[in-house]
Amino acid sequence: MQDVHVNSSGRVFINGVDILQLEEQQRQIIYLLRDLNNTVPDLEFLQGVDLAGRGLESFTFRFSRAIRGDVNLQHNLLTAVHFGHVTKIVGDVNLNHNDLAVVDFAHITRVDGAINLSNNELTLIDFGHLTRVEGGINARGNDLGSIDFRTIARVDGDITLMENELTSIHLGDLAVLGGSLEVMSNFVSTVSLHQLTTVGNDINFYNNGLTSVHFGQLAAVEGDIYLHTNSLVNIPFGNVTKVGGYMNLSRNKLTSLSFESIATVGNDLLLYRNALTSIDFGQLTHVGGSIWVQLNPNLATLDCTGVTIQGCVCVDSGVAVTNCSSLCTDSACNQ
Repeated sequence: MQDVHVNSSGRVFINGVDILQLEEQQRQIIYLLRDLNNTVPDLEFLQGVDLAGRGLESFTFRFSRAIRGDVNLQHNLLTAVHFGHVTKIVGDVNLNHNDLAVVDFAHITRVDGAINLSNNELTLIDFGHLTRVEGGINARGNDLGSIDFRTIARVDGDITLMENELTSIHLGDLAVLGGSLEVMSNFVSTVSLHQLTTVGNDINFYNNGLTSVHFGQLAAVEGDIYLHTNSLVNIPFGNVTKVGGYMNLSRNKLTSLSFESIATVGNDLLLYRNALTSIDFGQLTHVGGSIWVQLNPNLATLDCTGVTIQGCVCVDSGVAVTNCSSLCTDSACNQ
């Protein structure tokens, strides 16, 4: 039973809380009513929800259309979250460290913050009508077997999917990624970057079991490319012209490699522990670090003509080297 009181100035109090004050008082009302089926009060616009670590098992947004602040429901016992009629969240969505198996974003079209779903028991994320995430999407440490980004066209932060059970990734309409794509330590065999044109940081697909990767429309990776410790035999780089950092293709099953349109690699180029018999540097003109090609027992020749290498070249003895920079002599060649 609620204690409702109106003072002499006409201000309304519920259980001693002044409901005319917006943000902090609104949160207190939510706390008072949280046990009523764990639903948010019937407010069209909320200033945020902060109910972290309260032992909640389910939560429902009933009539709210927009949330103008963070949704903090992490560190509960949640098995269900229902976003109802919410279409926009101006803040972060923190649902990490719960017991969620499914998250459905329903009618939400935009999140002006990050989405953190890590450390649940997720087998399904339904992104619904979501088109833009201004932060990142973190679904690390779940039980996802597949994921489909559907209508999401832009994510300004990282997409982190490491340590799941992924065998399938569909990027849908994703064209712009401001941060990194991190999908290491899964079971993905094939990756296609589809409509992705921009990656602002790294591509990390190492330790998966990849047998094929397709770069689609991607023209530049501003950070690193990590494809090492997979089962790749060939890598078609498509439209890629620039890798801003490291390029690690080591510990695969590559037999031949062409860099096609890639003109610049900003740091080390790592090709060791493959089965390479030929390397075609294509249009590559600059490597900002060293080239590591050791432990490719079937490689007989290496021609670096036209490539400026800032560091050294590490290659097995017996390989005929043409127009390469100084050879590496340190112990790192024994990786």
